Amino acid sequence: MSRTRVAVEVAVVTGLILATIWLAPLWPDKVVAKRIGLALALTAFGIAVASNLAHRDGWRDLGLRLDNFWPAVKRLAVPTLGFVVVLLLAGYFLDSLNFGERAFRFRPRRFVWPLVQEYLLQCYLNRRLQDIFGKGWWSAGIAAAIFAGLHAPNPFLMVATFVAGGLWARAFQREPNLLAVALSHSLLAFVLRYALPAWLLPNMRVGWSFWR
Repeated sequence: MSRTRVAVEVAVVTGLILATIWLAPLWPDKVVAKRIGLALALTAFGIAVASNLAHRDGWRDLGLRLDNFWPAVKRLAVPTLGFVVVLLLAGYFLDSLNFGERAFRFRPRRFVWPLVQEYLLQCYLNRRLQDIFGKGWWSAGIAAAIFAGLHAPNPFLMVATFVAGGLWARAFQREPNLLAVALSHSLLAFVLRYALPAWLLPNMRVGWSFWR
């Protein structure tokens, strides 16, 4: 498949996700808006899966494996824990730490949602950008920039997702393991949510929801 066709494919999936975030919520009926958003999101996800099949991405390429789990965790451990420490210190000095009982309630979506995001970011976007730019910081950086753009207009979240997204993408290129990057994502999202003040990170909202 040519680089141009791959670029168009990436643009279509990115556009569908942007439409899910920005256009679907504009529908007057909230129930219908959610259905439209779900349809757009599932279409984007379906194209991503179809792309993996069409490009014959193997299980190992997609990081759907356990043999390299610990090497991947070790690669991600230092930057992930470093960010955790910085966020906790920021929360301490801003007097915004809010790790109450509610924070530690078991909620599967806290891992499932990061896992879905990392599938789209790593298994689809990162893989296709490597087809265009090859492995390295160019493809990882562009993947991170797109990932950050999908978190607009939340300024702090855009910066955070750009930095973390770049590190996740580069780590995945070197040691592809979906579970490891999803765990890092889940941990950082958890700490972000309960360590920083609401005025800095408005409930991690993006798109039109940011202003609601």
